[in-house]
Amino acid sequence: MFFIKRSKIVVDCFTHSLNAYDLFPIAKATEYYPDWWKATPNSHLVDNLFHKATIKSCSGLIEYYKSGYTLPLWTDINFDIDNGVYRWVPADGETKIDIHPIHEIDKYIKSTEYGHVKINSPWAFKSKSDINWLYSDLYWNHSPIENYSLPPGVVNYKYQHTTHINLFLPLKENKRFCLTAGNPMVYLLPLSEKEIVIKHHLIDKVEFENYFRTRISFLNSYKKRMKILKNKCPFA
Repeated sequence: MFFIKRSKIVVDCFTHSLNAYDLFPIAKATEYYPDWWKATPNSHLVDNLFHKATIKSCSGLIEYYKSGYTLPLWTDINFDIDNGVYRWVPADGETKIDIHPIHEIDKYIKSTEYGHVKINSPWAFKSKSDINWLYSDLYWNHSPIENYSLPPGVVNYKYQHTTHINLFLPLKENKRFCLTAGNPMVYLLPLSEKEIVIKHHLIDKVEFENYFRTRISFLNSYKKRMKILKNKCPFA
Protein backbone atom coordinates (compact mmCIF):
# COMPACT_ATOMS: atom_id res chain seq x y z
CA MET A 1 0.00 0.00 0.00
CA PHE A 2 1.32 3.40 -0.96
CA PHE A 3 0.68 6.60 1.01
CA ILE A 4 0.83 9.96 -0.70
CA LYS A 5 1.97 12.68 1.67
CA ARG A 6 0.02 15.88 1.34
CA SER A 7 2.07 18.93 0.44
CA LYS A 8 1.96 21.74 2.97
CA ILE A 9 1.07 25.40 2.66
CA VAL A 10 3.20 27.56 4.95
CA VAL A 11 1.80 30.91 6.02
CA ASP A 12 4.24 33.24 7.75
CA CYS A 13 2.39 35.59 10.08
CA PHE A 14 4.38 38.70 10.99
CA THR A 15 3.48 41.19 13.71
CA HIS A 16 5.10 44.09 15.55
CA SER A 17 2.61 43.81 18.44
CA LEU A 18 3.88 41.93 21.49
CA ASN A 19 0.29 41.54 22.73
CA ALA A 20 -0.81 39.98 19.45
CA TYR A 21 2.23 37.70 19.34
CA ASP A 22 2.22 36.56 22.98
CA LEU A 23 -1.47 36.70 23.95
CA PHE A 24 -3.62 36.54 20.81
CA PRO A 25 -1.80 34.68 18.02
CA ILE A 26 -3.38 33.39 14.83
CA ALA A 27 -4.99 30.08 15.79
CA LYS A 28 -7.24 27.29 14.64
CA ALA A 29 -10.87 28.29 14.96
CA THR A 30 -11.44 25.23 17.17
CA GLU A 31 -9.70 27.15 19.96
CA TYR A 32 -12.59 29.63 19.86
CA TYR A 33 -15.72 27.52 20.07
CA PRO A 34 -18.24 30.00 21.57
CA ASP A 35 -19.11 29.69 25.27
CA TRP A 36 -22.84 29.46 24.51
CA TRP A 37 -22.20 26.45 22.25
CA LYS A 38 -20.02 24.70 24.84
CA ALA A 39 -22.75 25.25 27.45
CA THR A 40 -25.47 23.82 25.20
CA PRO A 41 -26.49 20.23 26.07
CA ASN A 42 -26.10 17.53 23.44
CA SER A 43 -29.84 16.84 23.40
CA HIS A 44 -33.16 17.93 24.89
CA LEU A 45 -36.20 15.94 25.95
CA VAL A 46 -39.27 16.29 23.74
CA ASP A 47 -42.69 15.69 25.34
CA ASN A 48 -41.01 13.44 27.91
CA LEU A 49 -40.83 10.80 25.18
CA PHE A 50 -37.55 11.05 23.32
CA HIS A 51 -34.33 13.03 23.10
CA LYS A 52 -33.59 15.30 20.16
CA ALA A 53 -30.14 16.54 19.19
CA THR A 54 -29.26 20.23 19.61
CA ILE A 55 -26.86 22.44 17.69
CA LYS A 56 -24.11 21.01 19.92
CA SER A 57 -23.87 18.07 17.49
CA CYS A 58 -24.35 20.06 14.28
CA SER A 59 -21.70 18.76 11.88
CA GLY A 60 -21.95 21.90 9.77
CA LEU A 61 -20.91 24.10 12.69
CA ILE A 62 -18.24 21.67 13.92
CA GLU A 63 -16.62 21.35 10.48
CA TYR A 64 -16.80 25.13 10.10
CA TYR A 65 -14.52 25.50 13.14
CA LYS A 66 -12.29 22.56 12.23
CA SER A 67 -11.65 23.89 8.73
CA GLY A 68 -10.64 27.47 9.45
CA TYR A 69 -8.39 29.82 11.39
CA THR A 70 -9.06 33.00 13.29
CA LEU A 71 -7.48 36.38 13.82
CA PRO A 72 -8.32 37.58 17.36
CA LEU A 73 -8.53 41.23 18.34
CA TRP A 74 -5.32 42.33 20.09
CA THR A 75 -6.79 45.17 22.20
CA ASP A 76 -10.08 46.42 23.62
CA ILE A 77 -11.75 49.03 21.41
CA ASN A 78 -14.65 51.09 22.76
CA PHE A 79 -17.15 52.47 20.24
CA ASP A 80 -19.64 55.26 20.87
CA ILE A 81 -22.45 56.03 18.41
CA ASP A 82 -24.43 59.20 19.09
CA ASN A 83 -26.87 60.77 16.59
CA GLY A 84 -25.09 59.30 13.59
CA VAL A 85 -21.62 60.28 14.81
CA TYR A 86 -19.29 57.45 15.75
CA ARG A 87 -16.14 57.62 17.86
CA TRP A 88 -13.74 55.05 19.23
CA VAL A 89 -10.78 54.63 21.54
CA PRO A 90 -8.39 51.63 21.58
CA ALA A 91 -7.03 50.47 24.93
CA ASP A 92 -3.50 50.09 23.56
CA GLY A 93 -3.45 53.77 22.56
CA GLU A 94 -1.94 53.05 19.16
CA THR A 95 -4.25 50.92 17.03
CA LYS A 96 -5.24 53.01 14.03
CA ILE A 97 -8.78 53.01 12.67
CA ASP A 98 -9.60 54.61 9.32
CA ILE A 99 -12.95 55.90 8.11
CA HIS A 100 -14.03 54.80 4.65
CA PRO A 101 -16.37 57.37 3.09
CA ILE A 102 -19.71 55.79 2.28
CA HIS A 103 -19.73 57.27 -1.23
CA GLU A 104 -17.34 54.42 -2.11
CA ILE A 105 -20.25 51.97 -1.67
CA ASP A 106 -23.31 54.24 -1.55
CA LYS A 107 -25.13 52.00 -4.02
CA TYR A 108 -25.07 49.36 -1.27
CA ILE A 109 -25.60 51.20 2.03
CA LYS A 110 -26.62 54.75 3.00
CA SER A 111 -24.44 57.15 4.99
CA THR A 112 -27.40 57.96 7.24
CA GLU A 113 -27.75 54.31 8.23
CA TYR A 114 -24.19 52.94 8.40
CA GLY A 115 -20.61 53.97 8.96
CA HIS A 116 -17.65 52.10 7.46
CA VAL A 117 -14.43 51.79 9.45
CA LYS A 118 -11.24 49.80 8.94
CA ILE A 119 -9.28 48.59 11.95
CA ASN A 120 -5.61 48.46 10.97
CA SER A 121 -4.31 45.04 11.94
CA PRO A 122 -0.79 44.55 13.37
CA TRP A 123 -0.58 41.26 11.46
CA ALA A 124 0.72 40.72 7.92
CA PHE A 125 0.62 37.32 6.21
CA LYS A 126 2.97 36.04 3.54
CA SER A 127 2.90 32.74 1.67
CA LYS A 128 4.66 31.29 -1.34
CA SER A 129 1.55 29.28 -2.20
CA ASP A 130 -0.89 30.74 -4.70
CA ILE A 131 -4.15 29.91 -2.94
CA ASN A 132 -7.19 31.98 -2.04
CA TRP A 133 -8.60 32.40 1.45
CA LEU A 134 -12.14 33.30 2.43
CA TYR A 135 -11.90 36.25 4.83
CA SER A 136 -15.11 36.70 6.81
CA ASP A 137 -16.80 37.06 10.17
CA LEU A 138 -16.56 34.20 12.68
CA TYR A 139 -20.34 34.21 12.66
CA TRP A 140 -21.23 32.01 15.64
CA ASN A 141 -19.00 34.05 17.96
CA HIS A 142 -20.55 37.31 16.86
CA SER A 143 -23.07 38.34 19.50
CA PRO A 144 -24.92 40.59 19.67
CA ILE A 145 -25.12 40.66 15.90
CA GLU A 146 -26.59 44.16 15.74
CA ASN A 147 -23.44 45.98 16.93
CA TYR A 148 -21.52 45.62 13.67
CA SER A 149 -21.17 43.50 10.55
CA LEU A 150 -17.94 42.34 8.93
CA PRO A 151 -18.19 42.02 5.14
CA PRO A 152 -16.59 38.91 3.54
CA GLY A 153 -14.02 38.77 0.80
CA VAL A 154 -11.38 36.55 -0.80
CA VAL A 155 -7.66 37.25 -0.34
CA ASN A 156 -4.39 35.70 -1.50
CA TYR A 157 -1.32 36.06 0.70
CA LYS A 158 1.14 35.46 -2.08
CA TYR A 159 0.23 38.79 -3.64
CA GLN A 160 -1.04 40.92 -0.75
CA HIS A 161 -0.30 40.79 2.94
CA THR A 162 -2.53 43.08 5.00
CA THR A 163 -5.19 41.71 7.34
CA HIS A 164 -7.15 44.86 8.14
CA ILE A 165 -10.66 44.46 9.54
CA ASN A 166 -13.52 46.26 7.79
CA LEU A 167 -16.68 46.88 9.80
CA PHE A 168 -20.08 48.39 9.03
CA LEU A 169 -21.54 50.20 12.06
CA PRO A 170 -25.33 50.71 12.25
CA LEU A 171 -26.04 54.36 13.08
CA LYS A 172 -29.81 54.39 13.66
CA GLU A 173 -29.55 53.64 17.38
CA ASN A 174 -27.38 55.48 19.91
CA LYS A 175 -25.21 52.97 21.75
CA ARG A 176 -21.88 52.16 23.29
CA PHE A 177 -20.17 48.81 22.97
CA CYS A 178 -16.73 47.29 23.40
CA LEU A 179 -14.89 44.91 21.14
CA THR A 180 -12.72 43.04 23.61
CA ALA A 181 -9.15 41.81 23.27
CA GLY A 182 -9.13 38.15 22.36
CA ASN A 183 -12.45 38.35 20.53
CA PRO A 184 -12.07 36.22 17.36
CA MET A 185 -12.90 38.88 14.79
CA VAL A 186 -11.97 37.20 11.53
CA TYR A 187 -12.57 33.72 10.14
CA LEU A 188 -9.97 32.58 7.60
CA LEU A 189 -10.80 29.56 5.45
CA PRO A 190 -8.13 28.21 3.06
CA LEU A 191 -9.70 27.31 -0.27
CA SER A 192 -7.44 24.27 -0.53
CA GLU A 193 -7.32 20.76 0.88
CA LYS A 194 -3.59 20.96 1.54
CA GLU A 195 -2.26 21.01 5.08
CA ILE A 196 -1.77 24.52 6.50
CA VAL A 197 1.26 25.39 8.63
CA ILE A 198 1.05 28.69 10.53
CA LYS A 199 4.33 30.28 11.64
CA HIS A 200 4.41 33.37 13.87
CA HIS A 201 7.14 36.02 13.72
CA LEU A 202 7.64 39.06 15.98
CA ILE A 203 9.54 41.84 14.20
CA ASP A 204 10.37 45.48 14.76
CA LYS A 205 7.59 47.96 13.90
CA VAL A 206 9.78 49.99 11.53
CA GLU A 207 10.85 46.81 9.74
CA PHE A 208 7.21 45.71 9.59
CA GLU A 209 6.01 48.98 8.06
CA ASN A 210 8.84 49.15 5.55
CA TYR A 211 8.55 45.53 4.47
CA PHE A 212 4.78 45.47 4.05
CA ARG A 213 4.26 48.88 2.48
CA THR A 214 3.07 47.41 -0.81
CA ARG A 215 0.83 50.06 -2.44
CA ILE A 216 2.27 51.05 -5.82
CA SER A 217 -0.55 53.14 -7.30
CA PHE A 218 -3.67 55.11 -6.38
CA LEU A 219 -6.01 52.82 -8.31
CA ASN A 220 -6.03 49.01 -8.61
CA SER A 221 -2.73 48.68 -6.75
CA TYR A 222 -3.41 45.08 -5.74
CA LYS A 223 -4.18 43.90 -9.29
CA LYS A 224 -1.19 45.73 -10.76
CA ARG A 225 1.13 44.26 -8.14
CA MET A 226 -0.27 40.76 -8.73
CA LYS A 227 0.23 41.07 -12.49
CA ILE A 228 3.86 42.12 -12.05
CA LEU A 229 4.59 39.26 -9.64
CA LYS A 230 2.90 36.67 -11.85
CA ASN A 231 4.91 37.79 -14.87
CA LYS A 232 8.18 37.96 -12.97
CA CYS A 233 10.78 35.38 -13.98
CA PRO A 234 11.12 32.79 -11.17
CA PHE A 235 14.91 32.74 -11.71
CA ALA A 236 15.34 36.52 -11.40
